[in-house]
Amino acid sequence: MKIKKRHKIKKKRGLTFPILLASLGLLILIISFILSLSTEVKEEEIEACVINVQQDCSNLSLEDFTKCLVDYVKPYYNYTKRNLVEYYKKDGKYLIRKFNSTEEYVFRDILFNGGDCSEWAYVYRVLAESYNYTYTEVFVPNHVYNVVGDNTGYCDIDGLNYRCRSYGK
Repeated sequence: MKIKKRHKIKKKRGLTFPILLASLGLLILIISFILSLSTEVKEEEIEACVINVQQDCSNLSLEDFTKCLVDYVKPYYNYTKRNLVEYYKKDGKYLIRKFNSTEEYVFRDILFNGGDCSEWAYVYRVLAESYNYTYTEVFVPNHVYNVVGDNTGYCDIDGLNYRCRSYGK
């Protein structure tokens, strides 16, 4: 009688796990590359926006200046709750707390990623300030918007809407 030897069946682990791991790494690398390309394009667009605002919005009447600012912000406007900028009251005054390091960073971050009324009020404040216009933030329950003015009148800017008034003559 012959005794048959039993052969252990070896499970083939193969390269399934290493291939899966390498594929996942490659996918992450490709996604990171694509996102970096889209960010570079967007950053160039924002640079163009800021440069164009500085070039094209100077030497205009208050109403035309306000329209110019809103027109340049419009392509980037994305209303979303972010709490990147917070207004708080101290000694009867409203102050701004920025949760990132520099004004330029916060400004760009809002243009890239959107914000709520307080963030967009901050963007308009920075722009008005850069042109030496007087401005103020108006606080109403659960909302904030800007008023920009000069010696001829003032304009309310709320998101992408604005309304201007001249001083009586």
